[in-house]
Amino acid sequence: MDAGKLNEKLSLLKYDDGNWQQISVLWGSALQNDKNNIFSSVGIGARNVEFVIRRREISLHNALQWRGRHCFLTGITDEGRGHLRVTAALIEPVVCRSYRSIITHNENRNPVHTLEPLFEFKACVTEKYMGFMQQQPQAQIKETLVLVTPKSVELKMGDIVEISGFGKYAVTLPHTIDEFKNEYEAQRTKEG
Repeated sequence: MDAGKLNEKLSLLKYDDGNWQQISVLWGSALQNDKNNIFSSVGIGARNVEFVIRRREISLHNALQWRGRHCFLTGITDEGRGHLRVTAALIEPVVCRSYRSIITHNENRNPVHTLEPLFEFKACVTEKYMGFMQQQPQAQIKETLVLVTPKSVELKMGDIVEISGFGKYAVTLPHTIDEFKNEYEAQRTKEG
């Protein structure tokens, strides 16, 4: 690899305390193509970009920032002597706030549901599918999004997530087996 071809400035990011923090600056080559990067096992993909960088300490727990864009890492492979090829999805994380439903009782011992704030985090959001159910005499539309988060973000089924630009969704199915990320299917129902 010709060192002169490593002419793109990249920021290496680490997720810490609810946000992506820059831990170092590095140089690499970048190739954006029309491939679809399947960064989520249950959601639709995003635009793909590939980087070649000098060999260094990096894992799929990290992310890169390139030309002001967030790059969600999906693959790291050897690229000759002293270099790595890093594959990433170009997808911008959004701010999310999580809540959990708590049941307390009022003075008459009646149950009262309240939403207790949990924490704020950033997630990459993608669409799963749109469902449509015809019910007499009305219709309902189920909107399902997939939140792809760092491993440190832990949500439970039933938690409410307020997603910037999208609104409030309920976590319906967590996917937490992956070593490097968690994925949460979040759903809301609207009248059609």
